[in-house]
Amino acid sequence: MHSEVVILDENKSFSFHIETFLKQKGFAVRQVSSEEVVALSIQQLKVLLISDTVHNSTTDTLIKKLRLMGHTAHIIVLMDNLSTAQQIAYMKSGASDLFDRSLHPVELLLSIQAAFEYATILENLNRELSFSLEEQVKDKLENIKALLEKKKKSDESLLPSDIAQFVHIQKPKILVVEDEQFMSKTISSVLSKEFDVLTASTGEEGLDILTKNTPKIDLILLDIGLPGKTGDKWISEYLNQNPDVDILILTAYKDTDFIVKTFRSGVKDYLLKPFLNHKLLEKVSQAVQHKLIRDSVLKVMELKRVRRV
Repeated sequence: MHSEVVILDENKSFSFHIETFLKQKGFAVRQVSSEEVVALSIQQLKVLLISDTVHNSTTDTLIKKLRLMGHTAHIIVLMDNLSTAQQIAYMKSGASDLFDRSLHPVELLLSIQAAFEYATILENLNRELSFSLEEQVKDKLENIKALLEKKKKSDESLLPSDIAQFVHIQKPKILVVEDEQFMSKTISSVLSKEFDVLTASTGEEGLDILTKNTPKIDLILLDIGLPGKTGDKWISEYLNQNPDVDILILTAYKDTDFIVKTFRSGVKDYLLKPFLNHKLLEKVSQAVQHKLIRDSVLKVMELKRVRRV
């Protein structure tokens, strides 16, 4: 693993201090500008320390740009007394972690070490998944070939349904808990091409669907403004039923304290109403991708643990 830490920080005194500390711990360090960091390849950028003040840009805009370019780097924002709203903005833009400059650099070191360990696991996982996919494709082709021979001998026609059984790919499953019928139909219409969408109009119905489909549901879109028992009251019940499911809340509330409270209850992200359809698809895709990666990493770690035993 190439253990190079990239630093984008105009506070030269602090960045030099961090660079010296990291080099003593065995890391390679590169200091860059905002123009230089976007020129780095995905392979070159594994861990980025970025200041909360960036010349010719805003930090959250630059992070979003890197994510849109396909960068999966561990991005740590170096901050000074940020408000809760600013911290949420950085995390929503794609930051992986936040680091208060007043803390001892050892705290930062732990986050960086965890990032490189995670990156190593992902690289190993990608190799294993690629091999697994290749074997699955070969197996399916052999099955199709055998079916063709069988149909030929019996002089039967090959139907689309015959092939479908071998090439079916299971879509990630989304549960939408939304009482407004028009909104629920709109969300389903936007997401159904990429995801298997289930809908519920009440919290109780959502819990019933979750119970019957555990652990198959990957993400819950939960409307906060449900009638009767509101959405935020259902968070703990959903997570008690399925601790591995991720929850994204839909809300018209812009109260930062309320949003932070839902995060502490176990919510992974939120989307403010009203929202654009492409923004919904982007947010849900990111949430599902993160969950699938996390689940895959946990499986690999469990396999390694079992092998050691």
